Amino acid sequence: MRLKDCISITVIVLIVMVVSPLALFVPEATGGESYDLKQDVRIILPPRRPSRPPVYTADNITSSENQTVTDSVENADNAVPKFVVNWLDDKILLKLRTYVRTKSVSSKKKKNIIFILADDLGWDDVSFHGSSQIPTPNLDSLASSGVILNKHYAQPMCTPSRAALMTGLYPYHTGMQNYVIRTGEPWGLPLNLKLLPQHLKELGYSTHAVGKWHLGMFKEAYLPLQRGFDTFLGYTNGFIDYYSHKHISKGAGGVDFFDGNTPRNVDGYATEVFTNRSLDIISNQKEDSPPMFLYLAHLAPHRATEANPFQAPTATVKEFENYVHVHNRTTYAAMVAELDRSVGRIVQALHDKNLLKDTLIVFSSDNGGQNIGALSNVASNWPLRGEKRTLFEGGTRVAAFAWSADLNKPRRVEQGLMHLVDWLPTLIRYAGGDPASLGKLDGVDQWEMISKGAPSNRREVIYNINYVDQSAAIRDNRFKLVI
Repeated sequence: MRLKDCISITVIVLIVMVVSPLALFVPEATGGESYDLKQDVRIILPPRRPSRPPVYTADNITSSENQTVTDSVENADNAVPKFVVNWLDDKILLKLRTYVRTKSVSSKKKKNIIFILADDLGWDDVSFHGSSQIPTPNLDSLASSGVILNKHYAQPMCTPSRAALMTGLYPYHTGMQNYVIRTGEPWGLPLNLKLLPQHLKELGYSTHAVGKWHLGMFKEAYLPLQRGFDTFLGYTNGFIDYYSHKHISKGAGGVDFFDGNTPRNVDGYATEVFTNRSLDIISNQKEDSPPMFLYLAHLAPHRATEANPFQAPTATVKEFENYVHVHNRTTYAAMVAELDRSVGRIVQALHDKNLLKDTLIVFSSDNGGQNIGALSNVASNWPLRGEKRTLFEGGTRVAAFAWSADLNKPRRVEQGLMHLVDWLPTLIRYAGGDPASLGKLDGVDQWEMISKGAPSNRREVIYNINYVDQSAAIRDNRFKLVI
């Protein structure tokens, strides 16, 4: 065989195309075991549909290539989100659509920014991606009225993704690329790095963190109040019990809950506690208040402690018992439903306070769902292959959208490449700052893509370069290379 032929074959073997949903989904068989695709599809996506709102395909939703979105999932890159009838008040739904049509906002007024980060949410566990099992009507209302980011990427695990969001740098440039921070470990996001809330404070914003931190807790200098946030209510480790707020791993641990730098436990289901604090922040906004940046990093739907991993209000769990017949996934569905209701309550509060038209809302997961192995939350990433902790699409390509009255081309599915690192320069641009003043970043300003459907400023996504386990991955618009 000629050298030229050998090189060609090698290249074909190395390059992994991301456009085949079956290739993306089917996990590798281990230990000589065969893998039954049909059986797994039947388990994850049962034929029964919920008795809740009917699924419909939204009208006049177009892609960034000006093509009408069709109801085909033949190509994972062009998988068509569907939308369920919303549960928000009809007047608020009308406002969501009216604001983005009339652009009745002042370009001179600085806008509020709310960034909602879900934890371990599966790609197919939101109904704007076509899920018939877990209705997410409030998320769908925002997504269908805004811009769905169909090629939005994160890191494969919690800590690296949060580091990417806060710094605008790939984690392999900050030393955060290998793993998550575990209890008591003496490391964190380097203190010499300037974080997103610090940049926004310089632009006149009040900054608030609610929920999960997970960027360092062994010294006070690594906590949120020392990294640019004015207020913080939440926990510092990777997960806690939804009710007791204890972090227990391998039989050891205790309450991990802070108000600012002060340990303080608050009674209640974690999703509701974090939502209530967010509502308080919104309620305290006055006419003459500075614009707010609210970073709401939910625990949901990450599993909780080893002893009691799946937790949700009993009434919510019962809503799913009649058609979700997979062990633990009934409770997982309830956890996602509570997350969705949290978003609905926040939109309602913004509307009641007359702040909705002056607020950018971003929603994303920190990584894909984990459906097998330690800390599995039985999430579904269909039709994407892989899960959390992997560099495959199921671990890194996440559900995301943006809603704002400042969108020039709303109600569309954006196919341009985007990564969590892009949000820092994008939000600085939206807040009236100059991304060019931020220095050398891996992130790029994507506001023109999001707001107008302009081509993405990103030509490729680097998933990770990990010197510890010798893994790496990169993709452009057509191909993906996994090492």
